[in-house]
Amino acid sequence: MNYISASVMHSDRVKRKEQGAESGIKNAILSALSVIDGFVKSRHSRGGGNPGTRNFLKRMDSRLRISGMTAIKRTFCDVVIIFLMFFATCSLLFAGINDRVVAFVDVQAITFSELETKFSESRKVKADITKEEVLTTMINRVLLLREAKKIRLEAPSEEELLKEYIDMKIRALIRVKEEEIHDYYSEHIENFEGKELEDVRDDIEKYLIERDLNERLKSNINELKEKTCVRIQLNPE
Repeated sequence: MNYISASVMHSDRVKRKEQGAESGIKNAILSALSVIDGFVKSRHSRGGGNPGTRNFLKRMDSRLRISGMTAIKRTFCDVVIIFLMFFATCSLLFAGINDRVVAFVDVQAITFSELETKFSESRKVKADITKEEVLTTMINRVLLLREAKKIRLEAPSEEELLKEYIDMKIRALIRVKEEEIHDYYSEHIENFEGKELEDVRDDIEKYLIERDLNERLKSNINELKEKTCVRIQLNPE
């Protein structure tokens, strides 16, 4: 009986030591994750940083907090710590070198990497477009989307939200008069290759609507810019 009791006590002591070791390892891992996440938050708050890294660290932190630690997990977590340190460091260095803020719309930032992505996409449509033109378009987009949300418009995507805003706030106000259509036809009759007015009337009306829409949209954007602090810093100082 004494032998059995001694064995049980010894087993309990070993178990407590293992639990203590596991707890120490778990705390060390959580501390490491906290340090890494601190660096990520610091870089991200200055316009750099990698949100993907930060989200990954959060997921790891959550899993470690709710899961137990087995002997196999110890080895795994040692590897994870090394990987996280390397991954976070490389990510932060890369972000610091390659990413920066190129424009502010009030407190909303547009980064260099975002501009580069949009610039590459835009060049496929218009090869001679400049980065300045693309950045202006991105700023205008931010202004319009923010205004759309301010008046509580909703849509499944940003593109649809922009369209809804433009349709409601601008297109709905446009009215093309019949005399405008006649005047345009008369002034550009040589472009219609002998076609009668009735054959091209719808095309003329659509063109005049789009022309008026673009003018009103530019005016609307300028009004929004006057009420907003827009700061461009495309070229680093």
